[in-house]
Amino acid sequence: KPIQAIYSSGNRYKYTLDDASELLVEKFKQSLTLSATTVPSACTIARSFFYYLQYNNLSGSRTVTEETIVGFLKFKSTENRSSMDSVLYFLRKLLLFLEDNGFNVAGSAIASYKASATRRRVLPAFEDRDIEDLISLPDRSTAMGKRDYAILLLASFTGIRAIDVANLTFENIRKEDCSIVFIQHKTGFVNALPVNRDVMYALDDYIENGRPESSLPYVFLTTLRPYRKLHDLSSVRSIFSRYIRSCGTGKEAWDGKSFHAFRRTLGKWLMESSTDAQMISQILGQRDRAVLKRYLPLALDALRECALDFTYAPLRSEVYR
Repeated sequence: KPIQAIYSSGNRYKYTLDDASELLVEKFKQSLTLSATTVPSACTIARSFFYYLQYNNLSGSRTVTEETIVGFLKFKSTENRSSMDSVLYFLRKLLLFLEDNGFNVAGSAIASYKASATRRRVLPAFEDRDIEDLISLPDRSTAMGKRDYAILLLASFTGIRAIDVANLTFENIRKEDCSIVFIQHKTGFVNALPVNRDVMYALDDYIENGRPESSLPYVFLTTLRPYRKLHDLSSVRSIFSRYIRSCGTGKEAWDGKSFHAFRRTLGKWLMESSTDAQMISQILGQRDRAVLKRYLPLALDALRECALDFTYAPLRSEVYR
């Protein structure tokens, strides 16, 4: 069975290997001096490599040819299109391990090459009308609607990440100066963001009239018993997906209309408002100003300022007719 050959029901590995390959993977794992969080990624590439050998009837050979290495990289490029540098890094370690364990490895220099840069798509930001339509959808007469409205309004105003919404606590809300102060999950940096009175009223309405009774410190909870915090970012994304699919903007797979689009929208708006780069970085909770490059293609007026004219390359004839 094709699926059973790849996905084992006995464990959670993607590829099922023969006993000899399993022993090599385990030995490779023990030889690694990487951090504990990186070892699983290295072992994943090793398992993929031995599966490739097994699938091509090469698992019994003690020779790894250049053709085999190239074939494996082509095989992985279909699965790891945007992370081939990592594949090459772990493959280099695996080939060195094989050489140290009696394998004849030819053409290992191929793994020292650098993968070509992937072409990045420019994902969209929301237009003002899109956000207005989106936040008008929750039924604010219900507890769920009050919660969802508060989440969407908060995200549209601050660009806060989904996981930080899920982790938001009462201590993070500063009513006295209309702001939220929290530690960003992704960066570990403290971020303080102002909110307007509409956002604060929406939070108050949910907390006082929609949030179930609970001793949990988190602001946003599930609507069904047993009440618990939203499950990190997945629950918040599910809430967003429910409304975006009912919104007039429409939603298709991989179209970039995700919860993170609120963040791109805020970055675009700040750039179009001629906000200082350092201020934009602080609002978005980023220390590296280079991150602003991802928002530049969304701000057309700012992008035009970066474009060069034809002063130093005069045109002798019309380009388009």
